[in-house]
Amino acid sequence: LLDDNRQLFITETGVTVTVHPRFMLFATQNPPGLYGGRKLLPRAFRNRFVELHFDEIPSSELETILH
Repeated sequence: LLDDNRQLFITETGVTVTVHPRFMLFATQNPPGLYGGRKLLPRAFRNRFVELHFDEIPSSELETILH
């Protein structure tokens, strides 16, 4: 879904799914080193995303984001 083809092949069904043109994926990750068991993601995978780093978000701003 994240490469230039924007498709996913489901091996169990033999079906290829093409994403909607306006498809977007939002992902979060706890930073490696601050939490147990976290490791850096491979660079090839990280290159498929725009990385934004935030400190703790005040609850008033978080409420605005979620609504």
